[in-house]
Amino acid sequence: MSRFFLSIEFDGASFSGWQIQPDAPTVEGTIEQALHLLFQQPMKIIGQGRTDACVNAKAQIAHIDINPKDWNRFRKTTSSNPEENRSLLCHRLNRILGPSIYISNIWEVKEDAHARFDALYRSYMYRIVTKPSPLRAHQSWYAGKDWDLEVLNELAVQIIGEHDFDLLSKTNPESYNTFCKIVESNWSVEEDELFYRITANRFLRNMVRRLVGTMWHLQDMDLNSSSTLLWIHDLKDHQIYTAPAHGLCLTRVQYPEGIFI
Repeated sequence: MSRFFLSIEFDGASFSGWQIQPDAPTVEGTIEQALHLLFQQPMKIIGQGRTDACVNAKAQIAHIDINPKDWNRFRKTTSSNPEENRSLLCHRLNRILGPSIYISNIWEVKEDAHARFDALYRSYMYRIVTKPSPLRAHQSWYAGKDWDLEVLNELAVQIIGEHDFDLLSKTNPESYNTFCKIVESNWSVEEDELFYRITANRFLRNMVRRLVGTMWHLQDMDLNSSSTLLWIHDLKDHQIYTAPAHGLCLTRVQYPEGIFI
């Protein structure tokens, strides 16, 4: 049995999130249906994490196990060229999946490599536009006001390091640990768009969207910069806001080089 990583790009507007749900289109379910068609048997993929409905991804990672008999069934002949197999699988999957999901790459990894548990860091980007934009409506948030880049970055830099994000996450019984290590957190302006970029070892449910929404509302408040991190730990002086899902995009998942073959 050989294990492979798939790099997946998708438009979240077409799906009810990543994870399979009954009677709702999901990214995981759509890919597994395509794999079932190609391999003529159920094929299970394991994602590095879940994304909510309408959240987008540039490089979601999932792993799949394929043995030689599976490859023979897929190709309807024997093949001894692994690179050709992977390239053909990419091509055939993308022909079935349509425009909302694209498999950009497939790598072979060690048998015990795990898309979720071996991930070192995940990176997200949140996109805000200055005016309504129908062409960018599925990938950005029109927040309806100007921004203060200096204040936003003062807030963003305060969360770098390891902190408890319990108050900035949606309750999840599977997450008994609410500490995350942030290694990148910054805002930048590119033409008429504002981007928030964040990288961490892990994220809690709705955490990035709540960070974005809360920072966006806090930029209008007269905050004391000496009260470092109060805004993520103390709700006495402000509320928690959640930015819309469609402005969020998973951009990268980093793994140890040693797991790739």
